[in-house]
Amino acid sequence: MIKQLIEKGDFYHCYQPIYDLNNWKIIGYEALLRTNHDLETIEIFEQAEQIQLLNRLATSSFTRAAHTYSKSSNHEVYLFINIHPSTLTTKDFIEEITKLSTLSLKIVCEINETEQIENFSEFTNALDQLRRSGVLISLDNIGIGALDIKKLIECKAHFIKIDKFFLEGEHFDEKKYLFLNLLKHYCHIQGIKLIIEGISSPKRLALTKAWGIDYGQGYILGRPQHLNEPVRV
Repeated sequence: MIKQLIEKGDFYHCYQPIYDLNNWKIIGYEALLRTNHDLETIEIFEQAEQIQLLNRLATSSFTRAAHTYSKSSNHEVYLFINIHPSTLTTKDFIEEITKLSTLSLKIVCEINETEQIENFSEFTNALDQLRRSGVLISLDNIGIGALDIKKLIECKAHFIKIDKFFLEGEHFDEKKYLFLNLLKHYCHIQGIKLIIEGISSPKRLALTKAWGIDYGQGYILGRPQHLNEPVRV
């Protein structure tokens, strides 16, 4: 079924807004792969990897998300698209990314941190190629992913996404607060935009504001939607 899904291109994307929480303006959208099959997105990519079609699916998903978005009226803000490190270093992916420059989009390549980076030198070379093509870099799942501090520094990201782990729990967590303060200070000095995910309730939104995180994403701000649907906050 996964092979047929990939070969027929039987998938689409929904787009979830990312907000500047200081002025409540949308700064971008994240493209999220969807299908009509009863499978979670992570399961689709896992099964594609098992049959050695992950790179083909990921590259196809990335380019389709960009082309679909280019037809909307939203393309003056950033478009975040997920990609696995192993796909990012392939020749086919770099070639397809280069072609997307004709769309004049503000593309942000969001590095999926659920996957280990096998060859870091090759990975950073691919990032350099993306930057030369005008693509920005975002690191995803910071806090639970596979990225260590050395790699966090050397990736030279434009955005860092903090996992919802930091918003979980019933009580104030001083350790999480201290870590976020250090990360926030580092990002401020380096000119990196810090985004927190998983803002799904008024309490989580209030906590994000109290911690001074400028950008946020989550169900209370806007759910993933088709491009023809209005964003509701």
